[in-house]
Amino acid sequence: MAIGALALGAGACGNSKSGIGGGGKSNSYEVVKNPKFAAGSTMERLSKAGKITVGVKYDQPGLGNKNPSTGNPEGFDVEVAKIVAGRLGIAANKIHFIETVSKNREPFIQNGT
Repeated sequence: MAIGALALGAGACGNSKSGIGGGGKSNSYEVVKNPKFAAGSTMERLSKAGKITVGVKYDQPGLGNKNPSTGNPEGFDVEVAKIVAGRLGIAANKIHFIETVSKNREPFIQNGT
C-alpha cells in the first residue's frame, strides 16, 4: 500500500532517541510495540502489513532529496515518514521510499503505487 503524502503535523508524535539531527544524519525513532487502531482502519491495515511505501520528492534539499554519496533519501519528509511509521509499529528499514513529483503524487496514491 502506498502513502504518497503524510500529515506533517504527525511529526509532533515522534520521540527521537538521538536528538535533533542535521547535516544528513538520520535519526532513530521509537517503534511502538503492538499499536492499537480501530478495526478495519487504514492505520490498522498498515500496521498489520508491517511495511509502508512513502512518496518523496528527491529534488528539494532539506525537505526531500537523494543523498548523492549514499543514494538514500533524506530530509524532513523522510524523518517524518520514520516517525509516522514508528507510531504504526513499523521499523524504518521497512519503509520503501519512492520518488514522486507533483504530477504523479495523486495517481500514485489512487493506484497504490
